[in-house]
Amino acid sequence: MKLIKHMVFVDLKNGNKLMINTLNGKMSEINNEVHNVLTQWQILENISPENSSEIELFDFLMSDGYIVKNYEEEMGIKNATLNILRNAYSKIRADCEKMTFVMTYDCNFDCPYCFEAKAKNKNAVMQPEQIDAALKLTNNNLEYIGLFGGEPFLPKTRKSIEYLFSIMPDKIYDIITNGYYLEEFIDLLSTIKIEKIMVTLDGEESVHNQRRCLKNGQPTYKKILNGIEKCLKIGITMHIRMNTDKENVAASFKLQKYLFETFADYKENLQVQIAPLMQILDEEKNEIIKEIHREDMAHSKEGNKDLNKILLTSNPIINSVALDKPMLPLYAFCAAGKNELVVDPYGKIFSCLVAVGNDKLAIGQYEPTIEFKENSMYDRNIDSIPKCRECVYSLICGGGCAMRLADKEDMLKPACSSTLTQIHDLLPRIYEAMQKGGEK
Repeated sequence: MKLIKHMVFVDLKNGNKLMINTLNGKMSEINNEVHNVLTQWQILENISPENSSEIELFDFLMSDGYIVKNYEEEMGIKNATLNILRNAYSKIRADCEKMTFVMTYDCNFDCPYCFEAKAKNKNAVMQPEQIDAALKLTNNNLEYIGLFGGEPFLPKTRKSIEYLFSIMPDKIYDIITNGYYLEEFIDLLSTIKIEKIMVTLDGEESVHNQRRCLKNGQPTYKKILNGIEKCLKIGITMHIRMNTDKENVAASFKLQKYLFETFADYKENLQVQIAPLMQILDEEKNEIIKEIHREDMAHSKEGNKDLNKILLTSNPIINSVALDKPMLPLYAFCAAGKNELVVDPYGKIFSCLVAVGNDKLAIGQYEPTIEFKENSMYDRNIDSIPKCRECVYSLICGGGCAMRLADKEDMLKPACSSTLTQIHDLLPRIYEAMQKGGEK
């Protein structure tokens, strides 16, 4: 009997280590004495405990899946999990239950961190005939429709949105908007089923207006807040996101408190998410996530458990620790490798909202004919990426985020750095905060 290779050790500040079984997500804190024994056992093909404490350790490892007869048995366990994930993945792909429409790349805002810079001069609007053409991709299985931009709610997009709502009135809509024209579109919004509308506010009024102003420099905060209130009043779930870096994290916490107090009558339909900016470095991002988690834990004492949902988008091991739930293994890093289809007004298909507007990252086209590229972002998973197949992190990584690849010409390479940083930097911080009960 021997130790599995799919085990990872993470250093903690107290000198102990977290031991993680990456095949099943089991995790335990161990001291250096135990770690030293395990280090010796890792090179053995047949472990033979020498005393009562080692026998107790061996039995514990056996119960948590760390002990196998041989490497073949270990890979058999991993392959059984992969088969389940693979089959589920294939079904999700075949069903194509969601499509997101980039109504236009045009936008009335001038946000300094916008990731669609390459699309700033693309001003076309999705036309009704393009909507019809794109819907042919869904095999009549469509249940959810997303709206995105640029900015989807502009005066020039109204006719196309009216058309989409008229031919797809029974679908469930998920909308991302800057919120400026919510009031002007509320008559249309009241006619459809909406899962949520995501609007970004980057902190209190003065901070937000510096970061998210109109192209002519005019403020936007009050008009957005009025639109949010009107949507809440007719029962629409509003998801307020705050794009956060070290400059506005304090203002974001203040806004969070203000929103929950101001819209207390609509708390069932109000979600607030403070999230690190995608573009910032992992070190700064992890510091912000740590602060978010600590703030959430303080709120949870007041009955607002899981106030923020940013941790749901983190690594599955971190989710497991922070949310006290079993680990869910990954076959692909995110929806971009599963069932995300995003279409734009130029006939392009993408599988990731962050990739839109960059034609090199398109996974295909829906007009004039339907064509899909080979080995695109849509094909990324731990089967298709060669280096992931035997990697001990693969089931808790999913191959990593394609947008983190330095060379995006080859999509079948792993993006390891963010996962490794999350596991070896963020995870111990979250774990230690949980052990301390959220004390700062």
